[in-house]
Amino acid sequence: MTPTTPGRKLRFGTAGLLGPEIEEMVREAPEELAEATETVHPADLAEIAEDLSQEDRGVLINNLPADRAGEVIEHLDPGLLKDTLAALDLERAARVLRAMAPDERADAVGSMEREAAEAVLARLPRADREETRRLLAYPRHSAGGLMTPDFLAFPPEEKVAAALDRVRDAAPDVETIYALYVVNGSGRLAGLLSLRDLLTSPGEAPLAEVMRTDFVSANVQTDQEEVAHLISKYDLLALPVVDAENRLLGIVTADDVMDVLVEEATEDVQKMAGVAPIESGYFQSSFWLMARRRAGWLSLIFLGQLLTTPALEFFESTMRGTMQLVLFLPLILSTGGNSGSQSATLITRGLALGDVQGSDAGRVALREVLTGLLMGSFLALIGLARAVWVTGQMDIALAVGVAVAAVAMAGATIGGLLPLLIRRLGLDPAVVSSPGVASLMDVTGIVVYFSVARLILSV
Repeated sequence: MTPTTPGRKLRFGTAGLLGPEIEEMVREAPEELAEATETVHPADLAEIAEDLSQEDRGVLINNLPADRAGEVIEHLDPGLLKDTLAALDLERAARVLRAMAPDERADAVGSMEREAAEAVLARLPRADREETRRLLAYPRHSAGGLMTPDFLAFPPEEKVAAALDRVRDAAPDVETIYALYVVNGSGRLAGLLSLRDLLTSPGEAPLAEVMRTDFVSANVQTDQEEVAHLISKYDLLALPVVDAENRLLGIVTADDVMDVLVEEATEDVQKMAGVAPIESGYFQSSFWLMARRRAGWLSLIFLGQLLTTPALEFFESTMRGTMQLVLFLPLILSTGGNSGSQSATLITRGLALGDVQGSDAGRVALREVLTGLLMGSFLALIGLARAVWVTGQMDIALAVGVAVAAVAMAGATIGGLLPLLIRRLGLDPAVVSSPGVASLMDVTGIVVYFSVARLILSV
């Protein structure tokens, strides 16, 4: 079994088999890399490159043909783009970028330091340079930031046979030939066609007669999550992107959306865990970057947890009156935190998928109150039985049972409504899930528990 170096992922398939051999070739015979890897898929080469040091990765990219190097870079972890391009001299970087798809080229240039990016852009042909600048002008997480201007468009009066000839000629150079578009003289999107539509229509028929007008499009400023939602909902191979005047500017393809879905899911999971979003993989991120991204939210949550101290101080006399209450405090707090985190996660996901809207606050509140009450009643019976077993005092057991039910209901309700409030404020609701709700419910749980105990035990 080949040992892995520290921080290296355990690779399987082609990358796992060829990785050690290519790494050895990078160091001992780099001139043989182009021929030795010509049958290796670019995605596998990128996976192997991610395990190399920055210097060795540069050697690998430098010894591949420019078009091949561009394909490999397109599959690299986004967090490695900047360092990988920095390992190339400006002329080589320009040749590699010129071979890349326009949207991928824009992403790569956008990852570079400003001075290096300008120097590389200056070495690109004018058309590529202007195209890249246009794409970089759009917000990164928008439809404009995702789209590629490589698409096929036809005038409505063009005949099917002529359009097929153009598709055949352009096929090697465009992103996709399966989604085709019809635009009028001013560039406005009038309809769309599939390759099947062309193949099954009479050759002399004008495209205006065979195109579909019930198409879906996205504005160039539309958020990437909404773009992904549209492509998924309507089962599209590509989504046309238009400006405010309905002029066709580009398309977002299904493979781009797969990257978006992974990115958004990763970001949501990180936020739910109280970690600021990290674009690179775990081992591709530096130790200090990882520590900084985790420390910020952890500190904020810690400050929130400090509120538990004055809450406990307020009920100090209650605790002294019946010290056995303290035995069940962790049980109460975990019940509220778990209940709240469940609801917050479900509602956050519902908001992301469009199943839940900001106007659904009343329905969410009612549903979560009832759900929390049902779950809390069941847990209360278990907690009451346990308290009777431990203390032998029915009044303490009753206080524990009632508090469990109340805290579970409060946690479900707060966890369900808080993401809606955060969304209303224009923020990402993922930030309130799990650690945030758990911290809030710790304070709430203390207040509810000891308030119930005061009422029942009169202490």
